Amino acid sequence: MKINAENILFHECVGLTTRIVDSSEKSMEGIEGKILDETKNTFHIQLSRHKRIVVPKSIATFHFYLGSKVAVEGYKLVGNSGYRISKLR
Repeated sequence: MKINAENILFHECVGLTTRIVDSSEKSMEGIEGKILDETKNTFHIQLSRHKRIVVPKSIATFHFYLGSKVAVEGYKLVGNSGYRISKLR
């Protein structure tokens, strides 16, 4: 199944390009890169060839680029993808 705005909460986000558009940690706003890894509470984002950061999901709102921009509040992404499915039911 292809990832889109309606089903992004059901999928892993590894490999997607994202941008932090809002965060309680203001220094993180505007950060953009590719998600390399996803844990229950964090995204590991590649910013450049030699720079990676770890971003807590719960403190930020992310834009994902899926043909168009899809905004997702990070707290909805907390937990692994299997857990997120059960939370939505």
